[in-house]
Amino acid sequence: MNEISEMPQVSDSAPGSSVNEIETLTRIRLERFTAFKHLDLNLSSGVNVFIGANGTGKTHLLKVAYAACDIAQTKKNLAEKLTSVFLPSGRAIGRLVKRQQGSVRGAIEVWRGNQKLRASFSNHSSKPSSAHITGYAGWLEKPIESVFIPVKEMLSNGPGFRSLYAQRDIHFEEVYADILDRAYRPPLRGAMDKPRKQIMNSLQKAIAGKVIVKNEEFFLKNTRGNLEFTFGDAWEAEEFDRKGASWPHQMNPVDFIAEGKKDMETRIYVLLYRRRYRGSGQSPAGLLG
Repeated sequence: MNEISEMPQVSDSAPGSSVNEIETLTRIRLERFTAFKHLDLNLSSGVNVFIGANGTGKTHLLKVAYAACDIAQTKKNLAEKLTSVFLPSGRAIGRLVKRQQGSVRGAIEVWRGNQKLRASFSNHSSKPSSAHITGYAGWLEKPIESVFIPVKEMLSNGPGFRSLYAQRDIHFEEVYADILDRAYRPPLRGAMDKPRKQIMNSLQKAIAGKVIVKNEEFFLKNTRGNLEFTFGDAWEAEEFDRKGASWPHQMNPVDFIAEGKKDMETRIYVLLYRRRYRGSGQSPAGLLG
């Protein structure tokens, strides 16, 4: 089975920085991390698509990138975020090191231009606090707006889930709580600007309706009434409809889609990027696995 880790290598020098590079990811390097023995990958400034067989690490790559982006916004500890996102058994971060005999260390490195964030840890490490992290302070200077859209549908489980996750130790990767936190964000203050309004109109046309929330329940409102998101594929459209309304216009968002294979999901994402960045002079950033 071919692995993503067999992709061509790049040089050790970090790419030069530009304004757009500081806001988006430019490079990821993994050493003995989960499925990867070694991976050194330069990212494009636009949409990056990863294709590979099951078990080759596509979703793991997205989670590393998402964790790095998320802490720039939330100020969380990188090792703790990695542990919460991957959820290894016993929350032992050392279990994220690629399996081999003896004592070894694994590492992840993520770049924004010349700015590098790094975390390394032993395969015997049991706590995130034992990880060695560098570049953290500089990484937090520029927030990154990001969202990870996981495989499992969570909107129908939205009511009560966030409070349950916050108060109880339930076995859910943090990406599921994160997507609900973003989905429940209220609209931005003031009138919707023209670019975002164009996105919203296009998305509502694509899903043939409008997303509404009542008592923490999501509904797709159309000519048939209010359709619960437990029915059909209505949930797929909601992620994009609400994002179109809540994205800060002044920031370049970074999106991560695990299993970007659904026709409706792919079609809406193409529409979203085309509408948002047409004539704006900005570059979209997204990673799809």
